[in-house]
Amino acid sequence: MAIPTWMSTLRTNIEAVTAIKEARTPDEFPGRLSVFPTALINVVQGDWLYSLGGPIKGFYNVDVVVYLANQVLPEAYGRAYDSLIWDVRDKVASDIQLGGNADHVAFLEPSFEGPGGIQYGNGVYLGIIFHLQVKVNEAGDYTVAA
Repeated sequence: MAIPTWMSTLRTNIEAVTAIKEARTPDEFPGRLSVFPTALINVVQGDWLYSLGGPIKGFYNVDVVVYLANQVLPEAYGRAYDSLIWDVRDKVASDIQLGGNADHVAFLEPSFEGPGGIQYGNGVYLGIIFHLQVKVNEAGDYTVAA
C-alpha cells in the first residue's frame, strides 16, 4: 500500500515538534528503536463513506506513538510532560488540513494515553499514544458504480 500524501504531511508536522527527534510512517518503521523520542505514525482503523453521485470520504483513525525513552523509569516520566503533549496538540491544530491533503485532522477521545510502558518489538519503552482522525475527500481515487 502506498503511503497517502496526508500521512507524509502529518509525519513532517509531527517531526517539527522540537522535542521529537524523528517521525516515521509504516514504510519506514525500524527493526528496533535507537533514537529517542521517536514518533511512529500508523493507521489503526478506517471507514469509507460513498454513494452513487455522492461524496467519497475516508475516515482514518491514526495513532501517533511517541517513544520517549528506552526504559520505563519513574524519573523519565517528567519528559512526557515537559511540554511535549501540548506541543503535539498545538502542531496538529496548526495545520488541520494537512497542507490541503485532508478535509481535517482532529484528536479523538481520549486524545492521548500515557505516559506509560509501550511495547515495540521485544522491548518496553516509555511512551505516549496520541489518537487522531483524518477525514479525506477521496473523490477521483476510486469509482463507485451500480
